[in-house]
Amino acid sequence: MTRSAEARQPELRADGQPVDLRGPTEARKRAAGKYFEIGGDNQVGLKYTLSDSPMCRMFKDKRLSGIQFTALSKFHSHWWNAGLSESVRGVDLNRIYAPDPFNSVGMCSTERQYQNRREYRAAYALLKHVEGILVTNLICSETLNLEQCGNFLGYLSPYRARTEAAKVVCSIADRFAKHWGIS
Repeated sequence: MTRSAEARQPELRADGQPVDLRGPTEARKRAAGKYFEIGGDNQVGLKYTLSDSPMCRMFKDKRLSGIQFTALSKFHSHWWNAGLSESVRGVDLNRIYAPDPFNSVGMCSTERQYQNRREYRAAYALLKHVEGILVTNLICSETLNLEQCGNFLGYLSPYRARTEAAKVVCSIADRFAKHWGIS
């Protein structure tokens, strides 16, 4: 093998798969906007950090304090571990991941899931109806952004919508922090 052929061989991981050093595409970087960082060192390579979660974006913009971020993260983890997230929807032609009709729907499958669901419901009980909708869609399922939440609250101006939604989320986070004793 010639020297130039050796140079063209892709770098391999421990499992034999080639290492992809290209990083995110330009379209992905544009979509992330200012929530995109490149770090790392020369030994390992570059480390790309893209913050897509509205909660992470609010924290990076200094709209949430560390305590508020921790409280919302805890609420999100209880929601996720309680099994309340939507399942991945797709077509399974082989019926490998088909739902089990004999499985008790809505029932917790483990003790851990039961404990997480209990903690989630206790925190959710602190919220008003509209706040529950906002926090579920913004923090848990991440289907809305801050501006859409403000529009839901009745604010038409994009700036005013983001500002007021951030205030509501901060007040929710403060109640969660007090509930869990985070200080």
